[in-house]
Amino acid sequence: MLRLGKETFRTSATPFGGAHVCIFNGVMRAASCKQAGDSFRIEIERDTATRRVTPRADLTRALKVADAVDAFKECAPSHQNACAANCEVRGDGAQRRKTSLIA
Repeated sequence: MLRLGKETFRTSATPFGGAHVCIFNGVMRAASCKQAGDSFRIEIERDTATRRVTPRADLTRALKVADAVDAFKECAPSHQNACAANCEVRGDGAQRRKTSLIA
């Protein structure tokens, strides 16, 4: 987590050139009253909050049919979210994505 004053943001610190960098997007800048190009100090701390992903019913059924529910739950929440979001896309490719996810 990244803390700037009273504002806390969930983000990642990535190694880059002997230091670490964090994404600081427009929403974060607006909430903290900072602008692109400003210099400021931040606090970074490990985010230990529990994350729960609840996939839609059709993905849950596909995971059960493939006996892959436990494997899905073992994935990082960010990976679960990405898989669930990918399978939520409507249209002909949705079933193909569910099938390839559990293959």
